Amino acid sequence: MEVNIPLRQLAKVRPATEAGLSTRPIKPTTRILNLAADAFSSFNPEIDLHGMPVSGALSTIDSWIDKASLLGHKQLKIIHGKGAGILRHAIRTYLQSHSQVKRVIDKHPYPGGEGVTWLEVD
Repeated sequence: MEVNIPLRQLAKVRPATEAGLSTRPIKPTTRILNLAADAFSSFNPEIDLHGMPVSGALSTIDSWIDKASLLGHKQLKIIHGKGAGILRHAIRTYLQSHSQVKRVIDKHPYPGGEGVTWLEVD
């Protein structure tokens, strides 16, 4: 690629200090670190999906798992209720093929029994 510019249109570049620009290096701000800490502390590793339709529940789970993975949470708890088991079955089937889910854990003797699904994420 070739560009032709008349000589009179060219100007000498001034150093940043002469142009009034700062030359100090940019450092990470504590604001960014505070936002990350706030996100981590406000994230709930337990989600309650009672009464949600399957499509809405799966969409919610997907973004929730993404956030958990980004924030470094490894063990999560989904409360879907017992009922007829439709939501439970759909969620567990979905989790079995989810790329970020390492393991689905069945903890029936623990509080919540069949109404709760535990999972580990990468």
